[in-house]
Amino acid sequence: MIHSLLKLSVRNLFRKNRLFTFINIVGLAVGTSSLLLVSMFIYDEHTFDKYHKNASRIYRIVLDFESDGTVTNWAKTSAPVGYYLNGAYSEIERVVRLRKNPGTDLLTHDDIQFYEEKLFFADSSMFDVFDFKLTRGNPGRVLSEKNSMVISETLARKYFNSDDPIGRSLRLNNQVELKITGIIDEVPANSHFCCRCFYNILHIG
Repeated sequence: MIHSLLKLSVRNLFRKNRLFTFINIVGLAVGTSSLLLVSMFIYDEHTFDKYHKNASRIYRIVLDFESDGTVTNWAKTSAPVGYYLNGAYSEIERVVRLRKNPGTDLLTHDDIQFYEEKLFFADSSMFDVFDFKLTRGNPGRVLSEKNSMVISETLARKYFNSDDPIGRSLRLNNQVELKITGIIDEVPANSHFCCRCFYNILHIG
């Protein structure tokens, strides 16, 4: 009985009311697709940077720059502010400074060299504040030494293939040798830091 009713319904839909059926199917498909896209967008925004376990306690310092009565917000400030904040307020537990050079940086290993984006200078407290997943290295020590660096799995394969990159070096902009002390897993796309490398070129505790 049910089988017969289904056959009759399908026959009526696709033989007698083809235009009506087409419009309804297209409308249903568009509606469902729109719902899925909106849901994915909301989820992406809601989980932005949430992979850091202390995300609700992490704050970024911004600079309000006023010119001719217009206030511009910059998501950056001068490096000495980090020194000042570190100990100036009891509410502040850790301070980390990050800086990305505009444009690209040249990384070199033997005869292999590429211009890379998404390379960040970072203080040694980087992994005390942010929970980037390390596949190799100790989070508390990987950036503790001057001229140390942590690279992504992608860069490790790019410059060293299947060889172990820990303890080896990459040259930054033909100026300084950076020793690889750790490997980070790929950073989620819904992150402020879509990075490939963190490096420390200063003596910072």
